[in-house]
Amino acid sequence: VGWLVEAKGILILMDALKQLQHRPGFTVSIVGGGTLEEQIRQQVALAGWKNVIVTGWKSPADVTRLLDTAHVFVLPTHHNEGFPNALLEAMARGLPAISTDTGAIGDTLFDGVNGLLIPVKDSGALATAMGRYLDSPELIEQHSKGAIEIVKKRHEPQTNCARLLGALLCE
Repeated sequence: VGWLVEAKGILILMDALKQLQHRPGFTVSIVGGGTLEEQIRQQVALAGWKNVIVTGWKSPADVTRLLDTAHVFVLPTHHNEGFPNALLEAMARGLPAISTDTGAIGDTLFDGVNGLLIPVKDSGALATAMGRYLDSPELIEQHSKGAIEIVKKRHEPQTNCARLLGALLCE
């Protein structure tokens, strides 16, 4: 969900999908737009991948509906992220995530707790992580619970306001 540009890891995702095409039973929705959108559409069409859908930009309500029907969120970014809103939104909807430990992502995404962390620019590791969820769907439920718990603990407005006020009052 978001910008389809190299820095967000879309080409890494496409390479991982090539590695997984022999696996049945999964669908990938690529939501958003950007400089690589048309290239991604063409690659999907040329490969004949019926299980990869490139939606283009969607309204916030449509994105929420897509997140609510998804099982895992993938963001193989190598951009020096702060903390990506799309990742936080997905985790708040109970989606475990596969992402890289760049920027502040590792402050909220904990490997094996609420998702899987992979090395930057490593399509093999991404394919392996995606395969783990395909092979062990019980991990999705386990990591989903972890995602909701961590979002509540670290990102709910009441929690953050109390933490901020506590820091201000203690100084």
